[in-house]
Amino acid sequence: MNPLLIAVSGIDGSGKSTLVDMVRRRLEAQGLKATAFRGLDHDSAFLSGVRKLALRDSGADRFMATYLSWSLAVNTEAAWASGADVLLADRYLLDHWANQATFGHTYEELAWVRGLLPEPGLHVFLAIDPETAWQRIVERDSGNPGWQTAGFLQEVSRTFEANLGRLAPQRLLRLPADSASDRLTDATVSRILSLLERA
Repeated sequence: MNPLLIAVSGIDGSGKSTLVDMVRRRLEAQGLKATAFRGLDHDSAFLSGVRKLALRDSGADRFMATYLSWSLAVNTEAAWASGADVLLADRYLLDHWANQATFGHTYEELAWVRGLLPEPGLHVFLAIDPETAWQRIVERDSGNPGWQTAGFLQEVSRTFEANLGRLAPQRLLRLPADSASDRLTDATVSRILSLLERA
């Protein structure tokens, strides 16, 4: 049986990694094998160098979009082979599209990668005000948020909102990111268990 893929999405600072970790632990406590993985890993030293180059050279920007697309496919394939009941993707295709649109790439331009990826059984979207997310990032990164800006987060947030309409409503769980972590975990786990019962 194929694993149930859950994509946890939202702008940086929305709490994706925290939610993925809490949901994974809760599912494992209930006897399920759950694997968490970073669909998009923006934190590599290699990608950091490409990002700096991309700010000056649009060719490097196109390379970065392609690299991230392949990275997403490879990370997903590795998680798929783990034998888990549930896969929890910390960032997935919606995140990729929203971030790359901010750099000028279109949905259609990146649609090829969709054919490489399994469709999530559920998209969990953590909705947050971009200014609140920016404050969280500055605090988390000790006042040095790197390449991101508050304006970038606002643009990514707008793109997310536009792309959420592409999802089937029954596959979307939209949660307010400023809710208590336990409430977010409860809502997500409850939906996951319901989907597993129906499978």
